[in-house]
Amino acid sequence: MRLDQPLAVGAQGHLKPKGGPRSRFTVAELEQDRTFADTTHLVGARLTFRHAAQPVAAGSRVTVTVTIQGPLAAVWSRILGPAATRDGIEEDLAQLVTLLTAPAATPVSQTADR
Repeated sequence: MRLDQPLAVGAQGHLKPKGGPRSRFTVAELEQDRTFADTTHLVGARLTFRHAAQPVAAGSRVTVTVTIQGPLAAVWSRILGPAATRDGIEEDLAQLVTLLTAPAATPVSQTADR
């Protein structure tokens, strides 16, 4: 995953999912200490990972929601399958932590697959 601009809504980057093509993504939602969503632009569809943090006694609870929308959503859903999105969530969260803890002026670049 590579963020090409400072972290903000509308910032764009690129990622290379396991077994998939290099894809561009956009930061779709960002609320400090609450939510982060990125949308990957696929041919005929958009794949969105949305992370919502809620305070709990022991720290935070993070809920990750994955959606695929667009005319070819059903095709991409079959290609990616439930395991691809489920397996990608743990790695996605690790990349999010790296992104959010990097200095604000420094783009994050990782070669890890998503």
